Amino acid sequence: MPLNDITTRANNSPNVRQPTLLASMQNSRQRFPKRRSAENRGDEQNTSPTAKRACMKPKPLVLVPKDTSLLCTTKPSVFEPHSIQRALRQRGSTRIAPRDVSAIHVMSAFVSSAERAYQVSGAAGRQLPMACRYSPSGDRLALVDEEGYISIFDATRPGAIAPLLRWQAHEHASFDVAWNHSGTSLVSASADETCRLWDVETGTKQGEFCGHSKTVRAVDWRHMDDSCFASGSRDGGVLLWDIRSNKTRVEDIYSYRPVANIALAHPRGHEQAARRTDRRKSIAAASSVTGLRHLHHNPHMLATSGAATAAVRVWDVRNTKQAPFESATPQDGGRGIASLALDSDGTRIYAPCNDSRIHVHNPLRVGEPIAQLHAPEFVCRGFSSGAAASSCGRYLAAGSATGAVVVWELDRFGTNSSGRRAVLQGHLRDAGCVAWNPQRTQLASCADDGLMRLWDLDADEVERGKADIASRCRWGFAKIV
Repeated sequence: MPLNDITTRANNSPNVRQPTLLASMQNSRQRFPKRRSAENRGDEQNTSPTAKRACMKPKPLVLVPKDTSLLCTTKPSVFEPHSIQRALRQRGSTRIAPRDVSAIHVMSAFVSSAERAYQVSGAAGRQLPMACRYSPSGDRLALVDEEGYISIFDATRPGAIAPLLRWQAHEHASFDVAWNHSGTSLVSASADETCRLWDVETGTKQGEFCGHSKTVRAVDWRHMDDSCFASGSRDGGVLLWDIRSNKTRVEDIYSYRPVANIALAHPRGHEQAARRTDRRKSIAAASSVTGLRHLHHNPHMLATSGAATAAVRVWDVRNTKQAPFESATPQDGGRGIASLALDSDGTRIYAPCNDSRIHVHNPLRVGEPIAQLHAPEFVCRGFSSGAAASSCGRYLAAGSATGAVVVWELDRFGTNSSGRRAVLQGHLRDAGCVAWNPQRTQLASCADDGLMRLWDLDADEVERGKADIASRCRWGFAKIV
């Protein structure tokens, strides 16, 4: 039946009280004949040629090649939905979500020239670099070595690297260093059982922290706080410090006492440690604290790791006697954790373990590891391997006992890896501490060959290094596997 007949019957029906859509349209044409005729003519007088062409034909969709950019530069408001869908179905178009596009091939441009390698030396000859850390602004790099010296480098200066300032901070080896959040001071941890606070502009000592009975292995400032930090030692204890209190002035510096103490942060055996009451025996039953990090979501939460098992413990520093949250231990025990690393937004904890795997934990919900990262090039033996996450949260670098630095490309959740990775080869001995620059694409690595290398992203420098046959053996290059 024709549509007009259906409409006529509906209008004549007594049950229909409202006019149909077709009748309304016909009435509108009858009531406004001049407006309708003007719309049909296109209203040549009031419409510009440019606007008329835009109404008659949409602009074509400009597709960005795959390898040139990861961003969509076209304006969606210009196109119709059907034209956008047709463009996305074409294979040459760019994906909207850049996190779904693998960018690990960019890491092939990582290079460390012979001038970007610093040989650590002292009075006794070549020394081993122990740890390095970037300042929060990314323009300074601090290095501590086996002889107890602290060296400050300018990370933004191109060419050969040399320390801007270097001084002896301890009489024994320094194992860790940490910047405060304003970048004006740093604290160092040493085998002389102390931590010391330093002014980075002059190298003068501002305070000394005594309380551990063995080598201090790790230090870390509380998140967004320049007053409080924590230290972990081989005596199995974790001490909490506040530079505003518990201090005594001795000559020109302050001597500090801890404000809180976690005596047995990681005991070797829970039952054995519980039966022993003598402090000396309790220390013997405790395992060394190998890493600690203050969490971001709660400034009162502290994550620690030990040398006995692969368990990560999270403490509430307001009540250190309360039982901590503890992650599950792998079936093989994990053989101990070498260090701890936290990503830039504080949502992932990376723990390099002596089973040659990096266990990924969720600090918001401590339990089973949410992922594990491993590679044939990554070998972790001992407790010198370090890990660091990039500021974007997409890459994780870790030093290997093979001398290589392995860089994984993580998914957008910061856990699993696609399997593709970059291997930075430039060290001849075990690679230890690694650090990402928080403001630029630059990586620092330390190894037992006595070198600290700066890795920069420069494709032209890669070509120059491959052409330099005479000194090519002293360069560091990256390969994608």
